Amino acid sequence: MKRTSLFEDDKSNLDKIQHSFKIMFFEIVHNLILGDNFPFFIYVFFILIESLQVFHFFFTDEFSSLWKVESWTSALNSFFSYFMIQSYLKNLSFQTYILVNYIVMGLIMLLLIVVLFIALKSASLGRMTGTLMILKIFFEVLNYVLFMPILQLFLTIFNCDNSTHIHKIYKDQQCYNGNYLLHVLLCCIASIILIGVSTLVTLMFFESRFQINNPQCKVTGREDLIFLIFKVVMVLCFTILDVQNQRLLIIIILTLFSIKLFHSFNKSSIYLNIYFAKLLNGQHMIILWTMMMVVLGLILENTDYDGAPQLWVICTPLLLIIILVRKEYRYEVMMVDSNKFDSLDQSLQLLQYLTKLVGYYDKDESIASLLDGFVEYHKVTCKRDDCPCSPKNMNDKRIEKFKKGVKDLSMKSQYVILIYIVEKIYVLSLTRYPNCIELRISHALFLYEKMQSTIQALQELALAEQEKPYLDQQFLIFRLRKIIEEQMFDSGNLTNVNEFTAENNLREIKMLIEKSTQLHLDFWIKLREDTPDLGKLYEVGLRMLYVDKVLDDQWKRIMKINFDMPPTLLMMYSRYLIDVLNDREEAEDVVERLKNLQTFDMDRGKIINNLKDFVNESTALISISAEDGNFSRILGLNQSCAKTFGYTKSELLDRKINVLMPNIYAQYHDQFLEGYTQNQESRVLNRERLLIGKHKSGYIFPFFIYVRYIPSLINGSQFFAAIKQERYFKNQAYMIVNSFDMCIENISAQFISLFHIDLNYISKKKTQVSDLIPQFEEFKQELMSKQGYETTVQYKSRDQFIQQQFQVYVSEINICVNRFMNNQNKEGNIIQTNLTLNVPQSQHHKKDERQAQLFGYIIKLEQIRVEKSILQTPSEHGPASARKQLNSAQKFLFQFDSKEIPGMKEKIEQLKKQYKKDNNTKLPDQYVYKFIGEYISDQNFQMSAISVSKQDETYEYSVKNDDEKTPSSKLEDKNNDLSLGIKTMILIGGQLFDSEEYKNIDIEEEEDGQSKIVGQMPSKQEEDQEQDNGNANVYKSKKTFVQFLKESKSANQSSLTCFRWNAALLIIFLGVLGLLNYILTQQLFFGVYDGYKNVINSNQRVALGQRILWQTIELYLLNQINPYIDQTKNIADQRQSLNQSISNLQELQFILQSAVVEGDQIDLIRTNSVKMTGRDQSGTLSTQLVDLNQGTAQILSKALELLQTYNPESQFFVSYNLLNNYFEAVVQSANIYGSQLREKLNGSSIVITLFIVACAFAVVSVPLIACMFSLVSQNQEIIMKLFLQIQITKVKTLVNICEGFFNSLQVGEEDDELHRDNEGFMDDDEVQDEDEEYLERHKKRKKYRYDLKNKRNFYLKFAISMVMLLGYFLTHFLIGDYLQNAFSSLIDEIEATSQLVPNITFSNNVIRQMIIDPTFEIKGSSSYLISSTFVKELYDLNTKIQKEHSSNIQYHNPTYNTHFDSLMKSGACSYLFSIIDIDINTCQSFIEGIIDQSLSLALSRYFEDIRSQLQEYNNIIKDPSHTISGTLYNFTSNSTYNKALSLLYTNTQMNEIDILQDLYLRQIFSYTTDLFLSCVQQDVDTNTTTSVAIFIVFLVVLVLIYLFFWWPTATKINNEIKKTTLLLANIPLSIIKRSKAIREYLNRMHEIE
Repeated sequence: MKRTSLFEDDKSNLDKIQHSFKIMFFEIVHNLILGDNFPFFIYVFFILIESLQVFHFFFTDEFSSLWKVESWTSALNSFFSYFMIQSYLKNLSFQTYILVNYIVMGLIMLLLIVVLFIALKSASLGRMTGTLMILKIFFEVLNYVLFMPILQLFLTIFNCDNSTHIHKIYKDQQCYNGNYLLHVLLCCIASIILIGVSTLVTLMFFESRFQINNPQCKVTGREDLIFLIFKVVMVLCFTILDVQNQRLLIIIILTLFSIKLFHSFNKSSIYLNIYFAKLLNGQHMIILWTMMMVVLGLILENTDYDGAPQLWVICTPLLLIIILVRKEYRYEVMMVDSNKFDSLDQSLQLLQYLTKLVGYYDKDESIASLLDGFVEYHKVTCKRDDCPCSPKNMNDKRIEKFKKGVKDLSMKSQYVILIYIVEKIYVLSLTRYPNCIELRISHALFLYEKMQSTIQALQELALAEQEKPYLDQQFLIFRLRKIIEEQMFDSGNLTNVNEFTAENNLREIKMLIEKSTQLHLDFWIKLREDTPDLGKLYEVGLRMLYVDKVLDDQWKRIMKINFDMPPTLLMMYSRYLIDVLNDREEAEDVVERLKNLQTFDMDRGKIINNLKDFVNESTALISISAEDGNFSRILGLNQSCAKTFGYTKSELLDRKINVLMPNIYAQYHDQFLEGYTQNQESRVLNRERLLIGKHKSGYIFPFFIYVRYIPSLINGSQFFAAIKQERYFKNQAYMIVNSFDMCIENISAQFISLFHIDLNYISKKKTQVSDLIPQFEEFKQELMSKQGYETTVQYKSRDQFIQQQFQVYVSEINICVNRFMNNQNKEGNIIQTNLTLNVPQSQHHKKDERQAQLFGYIIKLEQIRVEKSILQTPSEHGPASARKQLNSAQKFLFQFDSKEIPGMKEKIEQLKKQYKKDNNTKLPDQYVYKFIGEYISDQNFQMSAISVSKQDETYEYSVKNDDEKTPSSKLEDKNNDLSLGIKTMILIGGQLFDSEEYKNIDIEEEEDGQSKIVGQMPSKQEEDQEQDNGNANVYKSKKTFVQFLKESKSANQSSLTCFRWNAALLIIFLGVLGLLNYILTQQLFFGVYDGYKNVINSNQRVALGQRILWQTIELYLLNQINPYIDQTKNIADQRQSLNQSISNLQELQFILQSAVVEGDQIDLIRTNSVKMTGRDQSGTLSTQLVDLNQGTAQILSKALELLQTYNPESQFFVSYNLLNNYFEAVVQSANIYGSQLREKLNGSSIVITLFIVACAFAVVSVPLIACMFSLVSQNQEIIMKLFLQIQITKVKTLVNICEGFFNSLQVGEEDDELHRDNEGFMDDDEVQDEDEEYLERHKKRKKYRYDLKNKRNFYLKFAISMVMLLGYFLTHFLIGDYLQNAFSSLIDEIEATSQLVPNITFSNNVIRQMIIDPTFEIKGSSSYLISSTFVKELYDLNTKIQKEHSSNIQYHNPTYNTHFDSLMKSGACSYLFSIIDIDINTCQSFIEGIIDQSLSLALSRYFEDIRSQLQEYNNIIKDPSHTISGTLYNFTSNSTYNKALSLLYTNTQMNEIDILQDLYLRQIFSYTTDLFLSCVQQDVDTNTTTSVAIFIVFLVVLVLIYLFFWWPTATKINNEIKKTTLLLANIPLSIIKRSKAIREYLNRMHEIE
């Protein structure tokens, strides 16, 4: 697979992370798809459930009016609602709904974390089959069954009334305020995540290959994505929009979607399984049919037609049966002319439909017949020459080869024709639409599955990838490429992989070598600084190790798939191993591979790995077309090839290949290529041959060529050739002679230096071959032998006459003419060339069926040099001969040692014996030399047998004798000292340095008086100690040393373990603290709610007691007036009302007795502190001390007695105690509850305490974790300090070597040497000498800096993680503190509100009791005085309520604010009618509509009426003659008493007081306090839900921080310590051996092991 390099500097870190994440995601999805699928019937069940979920929305209450028949609609809606979640939500409270929401969110997040964890552990995916199967099942079920219910669950939070902002399901919930906004935000995020996950699953989670038993096989997932969008839109419309008011818009949207879906799935070729495709078609047909019935209902809504439900129920199964039974043969698609596609869609439809049917060719007879008919139709319509149906093309070797792979012999011909017809249509479509990614991916699938052409499939995927595909297409390309390559590797077909992918791998290896070299150079340069920064050195080292690891893996990969690698790359890698990695052993293996590569014939075809891109290849490469349109024209070449022939690339592109050939070849070359393309004979292909080429200047030259024929359906058939110019060191020349007139047609450029003849001279004057070789005809047979023949070559040019001895080789140029015939007619004469060199004569005169004709000769002339023989003794050539050779113009010396050639000596001895046996004489030396040359040429001996040295215009010869092993001998010159002026130079970094001067570089830099460097050779005692430790062999090789470093443990392993445990304990403690924070705050606010409840209930107990007193007095008054006015009915109603009040008080008393009491409330309830006063029949008062509960029970008992019959003593007991001691006791109890609640809220410091504890723990943990981290990281500093032990000169040497190699990579230098000479520091002897020389004058460096970036990153990440975790406690503190302050501020208001009704009832009772018994004592004072002061208190209480509410609006629930505002503004009666049991007309007419105007006015009227009554009573008492406005009843003989008592019956204000108190104020404020308590409960529940959500988020963040920060940090530290240890492997072993500090550290590591 083609990978994007991680070292492209032009890419941002975000792009790299995105690419890495994408690859990990692709890997996971790929492995999920590989698992087993559900059976077919399970998918049928999934589609059924999915359809029922969609039908649920068509039968909702908003659409019920369109279906008319309510019974049918409600029944269907009830049935379909079982498959959605909203019907279940209606039975839950809002808090339960929120809790369910967060549970589902948590499960989804958990699964996503599992996916992320699997991505991080992608290397072990093979061992996670169980987990992968669970994820596969979850994603399948999610996409089909769970998606719509879960999405509806998340979006129900938005189901609010747009006008009132009240939730439509949860009527008591106000939308979009307070904590509701948090729920909205989290649900919105969860919905987006759900839709995103389902989108990815829909687009990628399917099998693109055809599998007969897999319903999920399809071409693309984009049509399913449209259905997913349809489901999302449907849920959004029915949850967010107002369906009733926007019904028309929703119907239009859903109708358009339904039509689009049916159009996409009707007879669709997307799904490859025809039965599953029919099922989906039926599903969308029924959805469209249902939508049409809804539209019909909308049109006929105002008519009497009501048959829509019956019609839908009857026709739905019929439509489904029709869809499933019908044959989906798309004849209109198959009849399209493939040569004239009108559009891309037309092409895609035809190809997708044909590809789908081809899979059923051998499984469905009707489909097979349909495809056979298509083949016959194509035979008739296809008139192209390349049509696969034509008989001549059926004999194509590709088709014949493909036939062998077909198992059923009976279907071979038709099936093969069908496959190639489809393939041809693909080719035509791609020719017209080359940028269509979908078409290329489909073609790649077809090539892979049907054509078994993996190479072309990979090529199509590569072309598709270049078109910038979308994410789903990228995944398809990724997966198909991965499947194909894995199949290739499993089948062992590595050659194909090599041909397509190796070029990319080679380029990446070159890039990695350059990157690694640059990092190594940066590493040594930073170490060379006077004060090196070990932190930056460490960072560079980590990047260096990573690049080295990637390079090593890539090299192993390319070694596996590419046996024959380019020699330049092998040379580069060997130099990299020696110069950069200092790994001589590995480099020797690479060099040995390079030597083996040179031993065999050049297989340049294997170098052409990427047939499209060989521009950067150093080998000369060229490609020519074999297609009719561009036959024999050059399609591409690289700069090296153009340079070989003297052209530029632009001059050769699109020209005939003949331009590079001599004329004798050029005129027949086209016919030769045409003949090959027809008979496919490879006599001259796929092997290395020596040919003659023509330079741009016109001169010829020999070169080796390897030609391959590459057929390609897309790019056309092509010939690819690799060219290597022949290298020779002898004076030789080539010429081509025409056989017709024996004239010289072409010559090589060497003719100019040998004979002073140029091409112009040859072309102007017809030069005969006999002019150069007079004995050519005479010795033609000898000249054409393999050994050639020595003859005299002479030529007279201008004023010079040249005559020399040459070894001449002659080869014939034969043109073979073949006549190709097919079974029916002649195709014409095709001429082929048999181009060979140095072919034995017998081969040229071989008589076969070919009609060979001689066209000319190739003549090679090799100058014979009179030189010293390597087999002669030194006496045979004296000083005079040597001086003669000094005049030679040659510059290279070849020193030859025949002993280094295996079998050479034995061959020479055998040759001498055979010659002496045949000729009875000694073998001449000349034949010996010829034999040696021929043997060398034939055997392609190792280059190590020849050494080349460059000298100044001189050849120096030496002889290796058996007793003398010197490589050469010097020329003897007693008069001259040849060593004068000669210096020893060192080549470093492409520059020459004087070795003596280089040894003295930077001596002055180390004169700071420090101690000597630790560079001594290890003593004998130390070596023995290392051997005893088992650590002596680790320095023998780089591989062993690296293995030792990898297997060794860190010296700070215990500190790392401690760091891991501390991190785990920190996380656990924070988790426990967070849980404790949640539990304690919840307990606090639940206690607050109970406190509010006790305050309200205790005040209601006071109000009920006063109402019982008012009712008993009213009952007494009714009995008094009954003789005058019949009050029987009123008495009965009053008794019933009193009975209800007694029952309410009993229930309330039970609730209060069950409540938890503490503090002063205990003394009041459990001790006899309440003084109860009674009176007997004689009028004597008696008192009794009881507790509050007993006092309440006595009041209830006396009230029950009064309910049965009037008793003055019982009436006195009830009146006296409810207006005196008992009243004070219950009021005191209510006040105590309020005080305790106030103390609980104001005195509680749980929230702030927990926040302070969390902050304190974070502050304490920071130095602890930092200390542990520093202790663990200390080992890295110790290792980095070891690099300071390296001598500065060694470091500079390493810098120079790396720099030299890096420069050679930049300029593209090629080094033909297989060994480097600048490795002196790697040789032990040289290192020892150098250490001894530098020992006294090089000092040890102590100054350095160590500033690790990962330390700063760790502290930054640690700080961020702690801030994130403390954010939970801060958020919890802010929310809790706000709620605590709010509840604390509301106490005064709720106390005043709940006390208003008891107080106004008490004031009314005081006035009544004052009128009935003027002498009645209340609170130790007169009734009149108490009433007068109490009116003022009522005004103050009302003012307090208004004031407190105004200041607490921000803390109140919006529902309560709305209620209070509705009471205090005009139109209150309409609102009261909706909450309490009153008549709206009576309310609006009562006291001139004062209640309807405002409750505040009604309260003021009530207070004024009481004041008026007091004034009226005072007037009667002071003035007995004062008259009353109403009827005067003579109850007694005292007229003043009768007037006062009559006020209770006839006074209008008194009547208003009773009605306002009992009918309105009592119910209003009872509802108000209940609503207040409900709002507090709602706020507490909301806080609970919010706390649960925040706690869940906190736990998730806690787990994520541990999994993705703490644990990876500890693992990263451990890995970095190992990597830091591995940095020591970059130091040459020779330096490590002599560094005592490094060896001691390694010994400690070994002791740990």
